[in-house]
Amino acid sequence: MIEGGVSDNGHSIVIMDNDETTGSYYILFSLYDLLALSHFGQRLDWRKTMEIILRECEELGVFRPGLRAFLQNIADMKKQGVVEKVCLYTNQLDVRDVYHHPHWKTSNGMAWSVPEMIRVMFEMMVDYDDMNNTDFRFIDRLYTRPVQVNKEIDNYPVKDLARVYKDLYPHERVNLSRTIFIDDMYHKKYIIDSSKSKTDRYSRCSIPAYSRQLEKNALGLIVDKILKAHRIELHWHNSILRDSVESSWIHLNSNIHNKNTGRSPLVKTMERIRQFFQRPIRDASIKAKAKAKANSEHKKPVKSRIRKSRQNGRESAKNKRRTRKRGHTSA
Repeated sequence: MIEGGVSDNGHSIVIMDNDETTGSYYILFSLYDLLALSHFGQRLDWRKTMEIILRECEELGVFRPGLRAFLQNIADMKKQGVVEKVCLYTNQLDVRDVYHHPHWKTSNGMAWSVPEMIRVMFEMMVDYDDMNNTDFRFIDRLYTRPVQVNKEIDNYPVKDLARVYKDLYPHERVNLSRTIFIDDMYHKKYIIDSSKSKTDRYSRCSIPAYSRQLEKNALGLIVDKILKAHRIELHWHNSILRDSVESSWIHLNSNIHNKNTGRSPLVKTMERIRQFFQRPIRDASIKAKAKAKANSEHKKPVKSRIRKSRQNGRESAKNKRRTRKRGHTSA
């Protein structure tokens, strides 16, 4: 640690966006609406339900290809101590914080939202068998769009790197030199550092946006498997609700276009993350002091020469005056 309570190199943090970065999650919003509005949603076992949704999301292509291996690599880096914290930061709304929005709760009373569903599935995708710590948690924090957005650019709420750092390390100055944010919206105007620490130069890692059009009956397949696993038959009013939600989903899905559906974007991003944490970093304040010192040393000879030149000029003028005085005296 250095003066001011800052880690010399900053803390190593990996932050991931959700939409079009790790997956194409449109179907989860339709599924959530059905589970929240129907009566059978509250009868579901949360683990059994999430295991079905996870399996179907992988098979249907909701997740970006290669995501399981990508998450496992980050989890391994966390286990090795290369990465300290892993966070999700999305502009999806956490409807658990919205009073007037329909809420889905499972049989154990657990409240859900789409960002929370994604977080839980990410935890399930990581293999804990070789983890020494049985309490190991992969995702340390989930950050979502505030209910009241403070700042927007082009109707897009900005994401704040300093928000994450201050939440994780509230008693330290912000140092983002070892914080990396993976997002398809990577430009500085969308991902900001409100602390103005000037340590976020390498903190943004861009990845091509991912989207995939799914099979027309994708939502129906997931719902059928959830109902079958819980031995639930729908009453007529829930059947009407299901038909309505599925119809809206089919229309939404028809307007989605496939983009960057290969594995290479995540492979390249993993390489970038490894390189990011391997590079030597010094604390920003140390860099600033070193730069100031270098500038000072560079400027010193110039000032010295100017001072010496002025001094020589004054001595030359004195000598001339003395010479003139002597000339007058001898005359």
